Amino acid sequence: MVCKRPFHVTMGIKENQTIIQDVRNDDQTDVHPSRSRAAALISYFLRWVSNWLVVPFAFVENVCARLAHALRGWAFLQVLERVAHLGVLVAVISYVLHTDDRRRSDHYQAWQVINLTQGKTGNGGRIDAMQRLNTDKVSMRGIDVTRAFLDGVQLPGSRLEHARLDSTSLANANFRRADLSFAKLHKANIQCADFRGAYLGYADLAASHAQYAEFTRASMRRANLSNAFLFGAKLDGVNLFEADISDTNLQKATLEGARMDRIRAREAEMVGTRLRGAHIREADLADARLDGSDLSSVDLTDTDVAGVSLLGSDLSHANLDNLKNWRAIRSLYGANLYGVRNAPAGFIRWAVDTMGAVQVSRFEEWVELAERAIPVGMFDVTAFARFGPGHRNCQ
Repeated sequence: MVCKRPFHVTMGIKENQTIIQDVRNDDQTDVHPSRSRAAALISYFLRWVSNWLVVPFAFVENVCARLAHALRGWAFLQVLERVAHLGVLVAVISYVLHTDDRRRSDHYQAWQVINLTQGKTGNGGRIDAMQRLNTDKVSMRGIDVTRAFLDGVQLPGSRLEHARLDSTSLANANFRRADLSFAKLHKANIQCADFRGAYLGYADLAASHAQYAEFTRASMRRANLSNAFLFGAKLDGVNLFEADISDTNLQKATLEGARMDRIRAREAEMVGTRLRGAHIREADLADARLDGSDLSSVDLTDTDVAGVSLLGSDLSHANLDNLKNWRAIRSLYGANLYGVRNAPAGFIRWAVDTMGAVQVSRFEEWVELAERAIPVGMFDVTAFARFGPGHRNCQ
């Protein structure tokens, strides 16, 4: 059998012979032999380098092609290929079957982090641990992270019933639609936290710092919010049935359409609060400050208003059915009583003639009258009515 040279090798040799002949011809015909010889040598060198870079690869490619063709029919190699595919399939099945084991291991490690750092300040990896448990829908009922620093923790839809979060820093945390029933948040920092749609029934938020927190449509039945700081908080549509907000600061908060029946709000600070359309039936508002608040269309049926200050408040279209201790109201200067419903006998005349209240249908006209009726520097009655709630200073 005659071994033939590869095509690329043969072509490379022929090109080299052609280059050498061209160099000899140039030496014989060029009028400047030194210059033409140098150019020819450079050209020859470049072609030589190019050929010797290409030829080895071409040779290897040719050998590999012949080898692949020779081995193509081997059954042994086909078996090895099938075994490799089978190994991949086994690895995938094993990974799927052991998913629960890996999850249990992750959950055990997460709980270990939480339990080992119990009672300690700082983070200690608890944010990641709690978020990992919540991602896998693991209940954290009764968890104790007292005094921990958990700012910005993301726990939407979490189950934290009876959780111990006393004095815990949870600023900007996300508890949207979470279950925090009976949770302990006494003196907790929940500034700018998101509790929209959350369940906080019977939760203890006493003395908590909840400035600008979001509680829209949350359920807070019988929750304890006494002495809490809720300046500028959003509680629109919240359920506060029988909740305790005594001595609570709700200045410039919004509680539009809130359910506040039988609420205890003694000495509550609700200056400039928006309560439009709220239900505050059978409530105890004794000595509360509601100056400059929007109480239009509020239902105050059977509510005790002894000592309440309503300086420059808007009570238009409010329901005053069976209003209790109304003669003990502290102030009604500049308050708008236009269209009030079911007012007690003699209330309107007493409020207008004795207390300085007004009855005006047009909002702009009421603002002008109220500003004239209230003594200068006593209270900016219309600031909230004109500009709305304070700016949310959340980072």
